[in-house]
Amino acid sequence: TLAALAALGVSALPAAPGFDVRSVHLDNAEEGDWVFRRTTSAAGAAARWMSSFPPYSHVGMLIAGPDGWQVIHASPGDEHEAAGVTLVSLEAFLQRPDVNAAGVFRVRGSTAAQRRTMAAAAHTMLGRPFDHLYALDDDSALYCTELLWLAARQAALLDGLSARELATPFGRVAVLTLDAVLSPELLERVDGHADGTAKR
Repeated sequence: TLAALAALGVSALPAAPGFDVRSVHLDNAEEGDWVFRRTTSAAGAAARWMSSFPPYSHVGMLIAGPDGWQVIHASPGDEHEAAGVTLVSLEAFLQRPDVNAAGVFRVRGSTAAQRRTMAAAAHTMLGRPFDHLYALDDDSALYCTELLWLAARQAALLDGLSARELATPFGRVAVLTLDAVLSPELLERVDGHADGTAKR
């Protein structure tokens, strides 16, 4: 996969110094909010390339854990994290050596009850493998935006979100791209930053 991306000119950026999770303000965060990050990895660069280079390259959902915030997300896996749909601490999600920006957003117009429904729905998908084929017609494997979109649908949210057909190294596929998800019509920022990124 990385070889195919390299042929298209997609490669990792220089490594970033460690991200300071304290720069993400969570006073207004609630379970079911979405936490985005940007990494300098080749996989992160590929995700941004597929999405017309939005501010972020990956997204997960905030879950209230017994010892603080956790994040459920679908990752392709690398030396820093396991592949598939996993539940990790917020610190583990953000304090990778290649993270250089993050932001917390809420589905616009959602109620607290709907966000709890999203979180519960995401929990039911733990353990599923990562969807390397980006196939929306098969939810036995999931990628990051697909996971959150399916959870949102269980809460009757994001009906207006549509996939975008892209030419990828795997052929033409309909993908829920990060830039489509990050539309201000769909999400509102809740971490106090207005410029699209919380930085190190």
